[in-house]
Amino acid sequence: MSASGGHGDIFNALIRDHRRAAALMDRISHDGGDPEARDALFFQLTQELEVHAIAEESTFYAALRDHPAGREKIEEASCEHDRMKAILEELADMSANEETWLANFMRLKATVERHVQGEETELFALARELLDHQQGRQLAQDLQAEERRLKKAA
Repeated sequence: MSASGGHGDIFNALIRDHRRAAALMDRISHDGGDPEARDALFFQLTQELEVHAIAEESTFYAALRDHPAGREKIEEASCEHDRMKAILEELADMSANEETWLANFMRLKATVERHVQGEETELFALARELLDHQQGRQLAQDLQAEERRLKKAA
């Protein structure tokens, strides 16, 4: 049995997305202040986070929202996605070489990190109780298909 309790596919797919975003955020926060590099990395991060949030909400969250035990946690996680989108929009409206850009970026990074930690602990634990192995595998396939569709459409 995998570390994720037997239906690791959806969890591993989400964790891969989370780690990819974390790596981009680390690169941005250690870019040495190069505005061009920062802009390119931020554009990539924005795409990753937007695609991930849409795909996650339409697959993983949708599956858990159907269960009474999952509704509140999913609403909270969706609100966190909205907060992240708002900060992304603020940052996109700023020049990457503005003094306040990095401070706002660090606020985004902290928001994403809190969200990921809560999701990978509380939400994953709930999902392991509510989803069987086949549902976890199907959700992973659905998530990945939705991410491919969204990336192609971008």
